[in-house]
Amino acid sequence: MDTKKFKEAKEVKLINAETNQELIRHKGIVDVEDPNRIFDVVGMGYKIAQHNEVAEVVVKSLDDLGFKNESKITEIDEGARIHINIQFPELKIDVLGTGDYVTMRASLDNSYNSTTGLRLDVGAIKRDVYIYVGERFTHYYHRHTQGLLINNLEDSIRKGIETFQTKIKAEFESLAATKVDPLVASGWLNDCIEKKTIPIKYLEQIKATFDLNRSNINNLWSLYNVVCEVVSAESESIDRRKQLSQTMLSAMKKTFKAN
Repeated sequence: MDTKKFKEAKEVKLINAETNQELIRHKGIVDVEDPNRIFDVVGMGYKIAQHNEVAEVVVKSLDDLGFKNESKITEIDEGARIHINIQFPELKIDVLGTGDYVTMRASLDNSYNSTTGLRLDVGAIKRDVYIYVGERFTHYYHRHTQGLLINNLEDSIRKGIETFQTKIKAEFESLAATKVDPLVASGWLNDCIEKKTIPIKYLEQIKATFDLNRSNINNLWSLYNVVCEVVSAESESIDRRKQLSQTMLSAMKKTFKAN
C-alpha cells in the first residue's frame, strides 16, 4: 500500500472580510499544496487526521498482525477523502454444510471536509456480497476532535479478527443449521411486504431474487444471503446496509427460531 501519495491538510486562520479581524471560533482546513483550496471551515476543537498518518497506521497494524491482506485505496473529492478497502483471504469461515465460505474484510474512511470522521468497519464478505450480523462486527468511529487517537485503529482491527474467528463463525453456523421451508419463506416475505418491514423497493427486489433462487433456499443462511445480496447492490451506504439487513435478520429469527 503506497502511503506517501495522499494530499495533506493544514489549519489556517480566518479573517472576517468586513471587519478584517480574525475569527475566534472557527478556522480553515486547506490543502497544503494549494492553500487557496479550502477543504472546510471548522470549529476550533477540530483535529486533523492526515491521510498519510492514517494509512501508515493501517499498514503497520496489518504487518504486526501478520495476516496476508489485499488493500485498495480510493481517493474521493480530489483527495479530500480516502477510502481503504482491505480483504483478508487467509481469514475465512467455512459455513457449516453449505459449501460457502466468507472472508474477513475491513474498510476505513477519513476526510478533511467533514463528510466523515475517522471510521473503521470490520465485517465479512462472501464473493462480492457483504454479510452483516450487526453489533458483533467491530466498528470504530471518532469525529475529528481532540480525543481522536489514530493508534486505536490497530486495537480495533485486532478485536475484529478475534470476533470474526469466534462469535461470527458461531452466528453463521447457527443460521446454516436453522432449516427453512421455501414455501414458508415465500409467505414470510409476502408478509414483510405487506407490513413494510423495510422499504418496499428493497423488499420487492428481495422477493424477486428469492423467487429466482427458490430451489437453493433451505436454511436461514441462504435466505439471509438473498437479503444481503440485494442491500449490498442497492445501497451505497454502509450504515444503511447494516440497518436494512439487521432489521430483516431480526424478523427472520422471530419467525424461524434460529438455533
